[in-house]
Amino acid sequence: MYRWKKYIFFREFTAYFPEISDCYFNISHSGDWVVGTIGTVPLGIDIEEMVRLDLLIAKHFFQNMSG
Repeated sequence: MYRWKKYIFFREFTAYFPEISDCYFNISHSGDWVVGTIGTVPLGIDIEEMVRLDLLIAKHFFQNMSG
């Protein structure tokens, strides 16, 4: 268990308030987006910003790797 400041604790990849019984939360952010969850059991959430990949770069570096 890791203690962050004095009111929020972390256990099993989720955060909780020890003074509030059965209150867990989790927050994730990516790019301009933020999402959060709150519940009575340990929980988690994750978001990822989707970006276009330039596959020409990959082709340049990996074109000669087959067999």
